[in-house]
Amino acid sequence: MKEEIATIVRLGVPAMLGQAGMMLLHAVDTMMLGHYGVSDLAAASLGTQWIFVTMTVAMGFVMGLDPQIAQAHGAQDRIGLIRAFHGGLGVAFLSALALSLAWSQTESVLLLFGQRPELARRAAAYVQPQIISTIPLLGWVALRSYLQGRGIMQPAMWVMLPVNLLNILFNWLFIYGNGGFAEYGLEGAAYATTLS
Repeated sequence: MKEEIATIVRLGVPAMLGQAGMMLLHAVDTMMLGHYGVSDLAAASLGTQWIFVTMTVAMGFVMGLDPQIAQAHGAQDRIGLIRAFHGGLGVAFLSALALSLAWSQTESVLLLFGQRPELARRAAAYVQPQIISTIPLLGWVALRSYLQGRGIMQPAMWVMLPVNLLNILFNWLFIYGNGGFAEYGLEGAAYATTLS
């Protein structure tokens, strides 16, 4: 029993922290924009909800790779492992294209759901600069799934630590215009997350 609990903790805690680190990116944007302005905070919060809903669907397609990788790894099927990984990258790319399309339509979708036009426009201004991050984001999900399916849990966790620190730094620079950068406000938070 102790062995099973230790295995669950060894595998589960890094996976949980890696996922939490990814979710923290937009939480940091929201917190830092809260000090910048109420309308920017509202737009980022609404935009983040659209990002999470659509990203969860896209990530679900990519994470279909998990059992294939685990089965191939358990069977010591090197060719199956490579095929599953390549297939996962292909699904990540196609999902990123669909996610980019969804994010490009942020304003229209929010208006369809009855949001105020100005708030929908500002939320789109937060979401749309992040479109270029969809391929790296879902590629990271595929790589994480590949490693985790092989029982290698810690890299995803350790990657997210410097990424979140960079996001804090970039937010400080781009939202508020510190360090000689222009003050971008809401869009600055989007640029920070994209670069991170």
